[in-house]
Amino acid sequence: MLRFARRRFGEGWLPNAMEAFFEDMAGESEDLQLFVPWAVHHWPTEGRPVREWFLEDAGVRLEGAERKWLEAQRTAVVSVWEVREVYEGEGLGVKDLLRGDECFVREVLGSMQLGARDAVLGRVVEYLGLSVFCGLHPVPLPSMWAAEVVRVARTGLKVRGRKPVPHEKLMDPEATLNLVHAWQDAELEWEEELEAAECALTLAATFLRDGERAELIAVRSEPRLWE
Repeated sequence: MLRFARRRFGEGWLPNAMEAFFEDMAGESEDLQLFVPWAVHHWPTEGRPVREWFLEDAGVRLEGAERKWLEAQRTAVVSVWEVREVYEGEGLGVKDLLRGDECFVREVLGSMQLGARDAVLGRVVEYLGLSVFCGLHPVPLPSMWAAEVVRVARTGLKVRGRKPVPHEKLMDPEATLNLVHAWQDAELEWEEELEAAECALTLAATFLRDGERAELIAVRSEPRLWE
């Protein structure tokens, strides 16, 4: 659909979408895992997502399964999902921290890389009785940082307390983009904290080695009774 979008809306469509999604960040190739689904399914172009323009123009030429797959995207939202159970080699039991929904997601690779309490930003699509990730931010966050993203999102959506966020609120394109940006901000802050912690540990280790050397020199310089 990216080629369709460029033909239909011009070469400026993709740079404009990237600027809206990444803002001042430099997008890496792994970031396309979420960017591309967001661009074609959530970013309004001339009033509606590229998916809807594609279905209108080329839908009649699609096979039944292809068309149904695209139609299944209509109800998918970007949300924060916490891993509750890991079924290695099969998938993940996850909970939507904004809406409160729980489901089993068929995700073989993720089941090998993620652990319980990890949180991911992504889209879960229900198709033919299965739930699958279709668009996933490449960086999972620890639960504490994910909770802050959820807090920011709930504040922006004006949902108080622990009430589930209504599905229609998450369908809003502006809300979707704000959630992406909140996750990106949390990712940067978390990585900065990790770097600071690593620097502190390195510095502490350096002092420890220096202290050990000083202690060794002191011991060696003490008079030996047997000499």
